[in-house]
Amino acid sequence: MAGNIEKNSQLVKAKTSSLQRTSSNIVSRGLSDLALLDVEKAKITDECQAREWLETGEVYRVNGEYDKAIKAFTSAIALNHNYAIAYEVRGLVYDEKG
Repeated sequence: MAGNIEKNSQLVKAKTSSLQRTSSNIVSRGLSDLALLDVEKAKITDECQAREWLETGEVYRVNGEYDKAIKAFTSAIALNHNYAIAYEVRGLVYDEKG
C-alpha cells in the first residue's frame, strides 16, 4: 500500500507541475481536482495508520503493557478523531490497568 501511495503522490506532483505551466479554466479545475485527491489520499493514509496503531495497542494490551497500549490507542485517535473503537478499547485498558 505504501508503494501505491508514493506512486500516486509522484503522479499528482507531475500532473500539478505540468498543469501549472499553462493557464485556462480547464487547468484551474484540474489543479483543484488534484488538490482534492491529495486531501483524500491524506485521509486514507491517516485511516490506515490509525488502524495500525489500534492493532499495535491491542498487542500491547494483550501482553499487559498497558501504558504502551494507551499511547498506541491515543495515537490512533489523534489520526482519526471519530475512531470510536479506539476510544472504547483505550477506556477498557484504563479499567484493566486499575
